[in-house]
Amino acid sequence: MNLTFSEKSTYYSLKILSIFISFLPRFISIKFGILIGELVRLLIPIRRKVAIQNINIAFPNKSKLEKELILRKCYHHFGIIFIDLFRTAQLNKNKLNQFTEFSKTDIQKLKENAGGIIVTGHIGNWEIFLSLFGLNNIPLHVVAQFQKNKGAQNYFKEMREKHNSKTILKGASSKELIAIINNNEYLGLACDQNAGKKGIMVPFFKKNTSIPKGAAIFQIKTKCPIFLCYCIADVDYNYFIVANKLDIKSLDFESDDKIFEISKLISNDLEKMVKKYPEQYFWFHRRWNREIYSGISRY
Repeated sequence: MNLTFSEKSTYYSLKILSIFISFLPRFISIKFGILIGELVRLLIPIRRKVAIQNINIAFPNKSKLEKELILRKCYHHFGIIFIDLFRTAQLNKNKLNQFTEFSKTDIQKLKENAGGIIVTGHIGNWEIFLSLFGLNNIPLHVVAQFQKNKGAQNYFKEMREKHNSKTILKGASSKELIAIINNNEYLGLACDQNAGKKGIMVPFFKKNTSIPKGAAIFQIKTKCPIFLCYCIADVDYNYFIVANKLDIKSLDFESDDKIFEISKLISNDLEKMVKKYPEQYFWFHRRWNREIYSGISRY
């Protein structure tokens, strides 16, 4: 891929930043991440109003102080995630295991199923799945957004595929995605972006929102398992993996309701995680349709 001078500059700047951050002791990089988050909160409050509205919708009974604390911790959290993102490419399995916990039981459970769908949301550190799965020999392909800057696109593709996982650009055909599952590998999908008319409406914090229905459709077509996976930070900012197989055998639904019922289970599971770790959720994109936001305070 031919790059312009500007795109090459972006690519090498990101690589240098990654190398620099990798030399920092992790406790320093955590403090650095918190500082970045706080500076963004104070000086570049991008989508702050959207985040406040989302928190108001999700937690109407919390006090203003509680909501502000969630938002402040959220900025800090994603400052740390930003720094950890650039550390990942320079890590090997031993170094990664120093601050991540991926239980042998869950690893074995994923390997025994030999392929399926990994569903997650924008909570915790979803980027680290690529390294954790790849370094544990669990084949994972993740759908990723294309970066307009080709230098950034090249860098993030290299970084995400450093440890044997693969990325697929958003917009890939269903046939291509199903082929991954049929090849006994895992397809990673995010379940919490507003999918508009292409999605399916399900409850999320008692209000309907449109979510992608790909996971449900692919499960119905391939009969493969769905695993609900999250990478959550503890109080010391070590990460632990939550990996639970979605139980769909017990569902009592007619054929027309399958997509809705599976999607609803996925949304409900994410809601439980957000309630438990609200400061680790990415509140900065619009989860609900515009009419939901009408009259919601932005204080």
